[in-house]
Amino acid sequence: SIQYNVTLQHQFAHNITVGTGYIGNRGFRIPANIPINYAVYSGTANLQPANIASRQPYSNGAYAGNGGAGLYSNGLVLDTSQGEYYYNGWQTVVDMRPFKSLQIHPSYEYARGETNDITNDINNGNANQVVNPTAPFASWGPYLPRDVFKGFFLWQLPIQMKNRWANSIAGGWHLTG
Repeated sequence: SIQYNVTLQHQFAHNITVGTGYIGNRGFRIPANIPINYAVYSGTANLQPANIASRQPYSNGAYAGNGGAGLYSNGLVLDTSQGEYYYNGWQTVVDMRPFKSLQIHPSYEYARGETNDITNDINNGNANQVVNPTAPFASWGPYLPRDVFKGFFLWQLPIQMKNRWANSIAGGWHLTG
């Protein structure tokens, strides 16, 4: 895995700081699964479980009769380390302190990430379904949301007691969200 980043930060006023930066990551030799028992296309192909099972090289009748065989795997996969991914993101963060006891921290991130590991694709609800099962790592697809807005606040509650012991219990509380 290779990671790289560049960040710029500037304080505009005594209570406002803005930071922006590029973040990159590239991963190689990531564990991935390859479906090895996919249904081979034929002129009589359809998506009926019995038809799919009859077109798979390794038959498993019990699996096919148990609600249907998967189009690509029938439960048989090959574990490899041929997976790859990349991530490129731009993040902007504002740190504001309108009061001494209040911190507001909104951020925006534009990100693009792709992987050729079909088993880690969060946008694909059906794992192990690839475009071309004979070349499973030829296709790349997105695996994360592109635009993300986040924010949080931290407020130091103004509870102060004159008694040192009472202040150690009731004082110093924070509210965050």
